[in-house]
Amino acid sequence: MEVIPGIHWIRGVIGCNCWLVVEPESSIVIDTGLLGNARRIDNYAKKLGVSKISYIILTHTDIDHAGSASELRELTGAKIAVHNIEAHYMTTRTELPFPFRWISRLIPGLGRFARFKPDILLNEFDQVGSFQVVHTPGHTSGSICLWKPGEIIFTGDALRTHARDRLMTPSRPTAIDMPRAMDSMKKIARLDFNSLFGGHGPPVISDASAKLRDMMAMLPCSPV
Repeated sequence: MEVIPGIHWIRGVIGCNCWLVVEPESSIVIDTGLLGNARRIDNYAKKLGVSKISYIILTHTDIDHAGSASELRELTGAKIAVHNIEAHYMTTRTELPFPFRWISRLIPGLGRFARFKPDILLNEFDQVGSFQVVHTPGHTSGSICLWKPGEIIFTGDALRTHARDRLMTPSRPTAIDMPRAMDSMKKIARLDFNSLFGGHGPPVISDASAKLRDMMAMLPCSPV
């Protein structure tokens, strides 16, 4: 489903929101859901007539966002990009990002996914396609946002959205460092963008940065 021109929400992807950015030079998939979603993502892009997906960008390496990245790379030839702090989670079989270290013990199979070596290690201010990387740690240590100044931001799990353009703080139970997560949300609120696309929940397609600042102003002891 095309939300705004060039930005598609691939519905039916299990685990998280999966976004397809269609640009003249480089189409981008942002987050891939749990294992088993790759063919759905690839088929959606093909039906649109997208000839090439250049990048698969992971806002962080929780399994509900990164689980289908390896298989999607095999199908499309796209390069996987992730923040350098979290790259090791995708290559080791003995460690999972928080909170999946303990959740995977409660839900068998949740931690199952194809390990892979990322192609691109991202850092603050890097450019991928038309988007700038903004490091927003807290939910995980290597969480990132992808920002096109004045236009769009993809936030992963750095904050949450709800119906009727409602914006919320990051989830405390799943944040590795809640004070840092709150600092990162303040960092996002200082940026300028019209539309916001999160890792879970509906997008906010107009006046999103103003709405975020209004929400932040309502929080106790939280100057933007």
